[in-house]
Amino acid sequence: MTHNKYPLLLAALIATLLLVSACGVNAANSAQSTPPLQVLQKSYSAMKQLKTAHFTMQLAEQMNMGSGSSTTIKISANGDEVLPDKAEVHLRELDMSLSAITLGREVYMQNSKGQWYVLQLSQAQGSAGNPFSGTSISSYNNLLALASKAHFVDHGMQTLNSQSLRHITVTLDKNALQQIIGANLGSLGSANSASMKQILNELNIQNTTLDLWIDPATYYVHQMELKYTMSLNTGSFVTPTPSATSTSLNLRMATDTTIDLSKFNTPVTISAPSNAIPTNNLSSVFG
Repeated sequence: MTHNKYPLLLAALIATLLLVSACGVNAANSAQSTPPLQVLQKSYSAMKQLKTAHFTMQLAEQMNMGSGSSTTIKISANGDEVLPDKAEVHLRELDMSLSAITLGREVYMQNSKGQWYVLQLSQAQGSAGNPFSGTSISSYNNLLALASKAHFVDHGMQTLNSQSLRHITVTLDKNALQQIIGANLGSLGSANSASMKQILNELNIQNTTLDLWIDPATYYVHQMELKYTMSLNTGSFVTPTPSATSTSLNLRMATDTTIDLSKFNTPVTISAPSNAIPTNNLSSVFG
């Protein structure tokens, strides 16, 4: 069960933890009166121009195995990103910790024992081949692009962490999250990628909402919350044999991911760790 949990954690991160001037009375009036579609479009443009940012992430995933048993996965993460292709991420789930550093096409991963490994991404994979790209700002910029074409509700100005921000809730098409997940499948290598594509085709993704809290002065996203439910019948992946009886599970997952962004355009230095072991297999990292 422990070994089987790692692909689920990676899928959750990919799936997901998917996503990132005026003042006085005139600024407040402008912030309130700007149409929500224009706010989303300006935010997408502003976030694409972002140079650096610090992020914290909280992911909660409730999994029901369809046999009466259920489990909850809670993941916390924090790190810094230097766009377009440098990032440092630290993840924790219960007693398991994992760190990663991305430098161009090199991804360094540190397992719970403290050993660093380095994975070389191919030219074809590019930044989408990073198994931690689901936590990157660029991944959530893709959601921002989809948000401007989706149904949304404008809640107006709200105070969050002592800041006055524009709150907009977006209801995404059932295919939107599949597009984001599919764009990141190159991270798993050809064999694992094929398996994940099969899973993706069988996934039923519903109730996908994206809440955004946007600074009306800079149009930077200060907080985003992505919620969705997924269901999967594992019987689709079982090949019956004459000597064995196959069983299938109806797996259902409800995911809630919140990401806070701060320290916009603050200089950050991210460097490669020493003594990293080259590998092209993620299983070698997790042992």
